Amino acid sequence: MKYLYLISAQVSKFFIRESIIIIQIFILIFAFNIAMNPIMYSISANKAIISGLNENAIYFWPHNRVAEKIMFSEFEESRQLRELLDNDLGKHESIKGQGQVYIGTASIGNIDNITILLYNDDLIRNSKLNLYKGRQLSDSYQSDIIPIILSYNLGKEKAIDDIIEITIFNPESDHVTLNTQLSGVMEKDGFAYNISSAGSIPDIESLTFVDENVMIVPLSRVTRKIYTECTENAGGRILFLSQDSIVDKEIERLNNSMNKYGTFVSIETMYNNQLGRICRAFNNEFIISFVAFFMLLFGITGYLLLIHLNHEKETGIYLICGMSKRDMKRIYILQVAIVVIPALILALITSNIYILKYSHSIHISLINPTTQVLSVLSVLLVATFALAVAFNRIKKVNILNLFRRGL
Repeated sequence: MKYLYLISAQVSKFFIRESIIIIQIFILIFAFNIAMNPIMYSISANKAIISGLNENAIYFWPHNRVAEKIMFSEFEESRQLRELLDNDLGKHESIKGQGQVYIGTASIGNIDNITILLYNDDLIRNSKLNLYKGRQLSDSYQSDIIPIILSYNLGKEKAIDDIIEITIFNPESDHVTLNTQLSGVMEKDGFAYNISSAGSIPDIESLTFVDENVMIVPLSRVTRKIYTECTENAGGRILFLSQDSIVDKEIERLNNSMNKYGTFVSIETMYNNQLGRICRAFNNEFIISFVAFFMLLFGITGYLLLIHLNHEKETGIYLICGMSKRDMKRIYILQVAIVVIPALILALITSNIYILKYSHSIHISLINPTTQVLSVLSVLLVATFALAVAFNRIKKVNILNLFRRGL
């Protein structure tokens, strides 16, 4: 409290300089959080997705013309192309499994428009989902009743092994009703594998599906009528290689021999593609953050130096009256804190409200604690540098020199 009068005497007229610094901090934190939260979320989510796959997994990315034929041709033509692709891939001894997914629509009770993902046996054996509770499908495969996994929103209040009646919608004929048994529930914001060929390049999003209402069912436990008439698949698949395979060499060999169907890429390449795409999407926010960082660096440093220069006479009087240089440093620290702390709180609250609204629209939480810490540290780093410069000036203050200059 004893320093408040001294601090108030050094505040600029109408609080103009302090307001400029607050605005700079706000811009830095807001832009940094908007850019980094999705990136940090993507890094953690992508690692979780990759960790659930066999380490020797690679991805087959069908050409657009192949995907369109599989998805939109007559059933028999589509089936023949799928079988041709399956057989050609099966000729390669290094490929021990082909993970595939079919997608459709179902309902549970009064909840309609649930996405149903039908996993084939290879995908069930060679992948794991992050579960909130329960067992993987591979651990419930021998059950007499069809095992299913539900998304967090659908299964959080249900008990494992509950019998659940589901209805699969079939536009070509009557809807199909099945009795199923709950095997597991995915974590909140968890990912299901949904192998698609959407987008211009293969990235991690090509492997995933995010929605509040999802159920996963073993493909082999439903009839051909259900999955051929009621679901569609673009031909993309995860290929599981033998343990002794060298992934890069196998990818090169497959791209040379099967380039008429599509492209083969490593999961690591897909991860890098995903990260690069997100960074490009927030390029403007990164530029704003970079500019704001240096503006704040010069802003706070200049602010403290200007205070020191404008109040040099008062500084000398304080020192003559017995104030130590340590007390002077404390005044500068408090002066910076009074400006920085409210600006940090305002910027964090505002940016997180904005991110929460966006997160709600895409059904996942993008707020990342690491990003919050990094944004605060960036401001503290600037403030520390500015204070170090100011402390150096205080250290050089000499009362005799002040008298000689006409204090």
